Amino acid sequence: MNKNGRTGPAWAPAENEVLRAMYASGSWDELLASLPRRTRPAIRAQANSLGLKRDGRQQWETTEIRLLYELYPTTTPIREIVARLAPHTKESIHKQAACQGLKRPRCGVEHHHPGWERLRLLLESRGALTQAQIAGALGISQSAVHKLRQAYGNNLRTAGYVPPVHQGKWTPMIGLADGRPDAPKPFRPQGARSGRKMANRFATAAGLVTPSLTAPTGRVFRQPMEIEDWRQTCEEAA
Repeated sequence: MNKNGRTGPAWAPAENEVLRAMYASGSWDELLASLPRRTRPAIRAQANSLGLKRDGRQQWETTEIRLLYELYPTTTPIREIVARLAPHTKESIHKQAACQGLKRPRCGVEHHHPGWERLRLLLESRGALTQAQIAGALGISQSAVHKLRQAYGNNLRTAGYVPPVHQGKWTPMIGLADGRPDAPKPFRPQGARSGRKMANRFATAAGLVTPSLTAPTGRVFRQPMEIEDWRQTCEEAA
């Protein structure tokens, strides 16, 4: 035991000079190589006694990153990892692990999704439903149903379509996928337009178009289109 109350050989003046020169910015690999008789805790304790401090941002050594790969993806408590990777803080360890693409395990942790569970039970009991029907049955908004469909799109499918009452679009019905593909969209001939095409009343009045029996009802007056016929009509009316 030396005069400072620590076990191990006393620090030589040459070692203290090396420590003063390298401790602030040198890596731990360099410090351990330059002070082969000293361990990391011993170097840190001697630096504290000399009033030396490391730079605010601790550099990660190759050995530390290797140890991080060994410990971080396991069920080792994070407090133990922090103790073995001192002086790195917990935040620094999480940040370095994210940079390395490491993740903590989720063993024994179950994540419950109430929205999805309610939607799944509803579709299992009642079959495919429209977005409005789902919103009414679950007591949520249609935008919430849309978000559920986006979040769990792999588990859902378009099971069919509801035709419009009058003019409009077909409404998709949402059902459980169970490995089945989406139902095909309703066939619509190319160039077809929704609704009935209104007849040109001017062409009908001129006799160029024959009124259809299914055309909208109304009064259509046939008027002469030539100037002479119009003058003759005016004279007869006078």
